[in-house]
Amino acid sequence: EADAFVREHHLDEDGIALHVRRTDHAVQVGTAGTTADEDFLAWVDQHLAIASGQGGGLKRVRPLKVFLAADNPATRMQFRKRYGGQLVLYGSMPGDNGEQLRTALGKATRLTSVEQALIEAVVASRCSEFKGTAGAKKGTGSSFSMMIFFFFKNLHPKHRTCVPSDLDTSFPWACRK
Repeated sequence: EADAFVREHHLDEDGIALHVRRTDHAVQVGTAGTTADEDFLAWVDQHLAIASGQGGGLKRVRPLKVFLAADNPATRMQFRKRYGGQLVLYGSMPGDNGEQLRTALGKATRLTSVEQALIEAVVASRCSEFKGTAGAKKGTGSSFSMMIFFFFKNLHPKHRTCVPSDLDTSFPWACRK
C-alpha cells in the first residue's frame, strides 16, 4: 500500500517528508526542546524555494510535494493552509476537517492507527529528503522519526542530511542549524 501511494504521488522523485510528532508524545516528554513547527516550516520553505529556481538554480519540471506524517489535526491543518495542493497526507484522522475533538487532545493516546503510522513511516522513507522530530535531551526525540531515518538511510545510503559539523549526534536525522 505504501509503495502504491508513493508511486501515485511521485514522492520518490518529487517529495520531501516530515514527521511532526505531537499529541501523546508532547504529553509524555513535553514540547520544550523538540523540533518546533517553525523549524519544520522553514525547512520546507527552503526546499520549495530551491525547487522553484530561486537562488539561480534550475526550476523543477514538476512541483515539489511535501509529505507530512503527523499525529495532530492542528498540525495537519497548519501545513494544509500553508502549502495547499503541494501537501500530501496519507489517510485521515479525527479533527482533520476542523471539527472539534470530543476528547481533549492531551488525553488522547493516538489519533492515528499504528497501521497508518507505519505506512506513513515507509512513505516518508521513500521521499528524497526527510526531517523528523528531534529533542534537546536524550529520550525526548521521536522514536518513529528515528525509525524513519534508518529506513531512509538504508534506501539512500549516500545521502547526507546535513554537513557533518552540523549533525546532531543525539538525533542523527536532525541538523543543529
